[in-house]
Amino acid sequence: MFRDNISVHKVNCATFQSFKLSEYFVTTGSLRFRLAIIYRSPYSINHPVTFIGEFSTYLESIAMSSEPLCLTGDFCIHDDDINDSAARLFADLPDSMALNQHVHSATHELGHPFDLVITRQSDHLIFGEPYADFLFSDYRAILFRIHSSRPSLK
Repeated sequence: MFRDNISVHKVNCATFQSFKLSEYFVTTGSLRFRLAIIYRSPYSINHPVTFIGEFSTYLESIAMSSEPLCLTGDFCIHDDDINDSAARLFADLPDSMALNQHVHSATHELGHPFDLVITRQSDHLIFGEPYADFLFSDYRAILFRIHSSRPSLK
């Protein structure tokens, strides 16, 4: 959703085999941040498990960007499943790069937080705890607030 007083500009970004990525610079009032929207399709025989390595490479490429950072989207991984080795590797990535993963409740009808919100620990970009709202198909919408002063209305 957009308003006249929120500026959104698409950023050219790298492409990856294991996930889709769209990046934007969002400006509202005095706040400008980088928003990355990620979609990772579920694992299949035609979709080799290269996601952890590619996502790590992507994080390394943007971790030092000057703008506050917000990564969100459908990661399609059970990051809360301690018995899943890929999930454990994925869950370790944010900590290793000074990032916070903010969603801790189920976002899918079968459980697990597939839809995530990740920010830098130092940015303090998210205000409050993100939460799963009503069931939207087999997923729940994730709602969260950006810590920013309210822009003036035009």
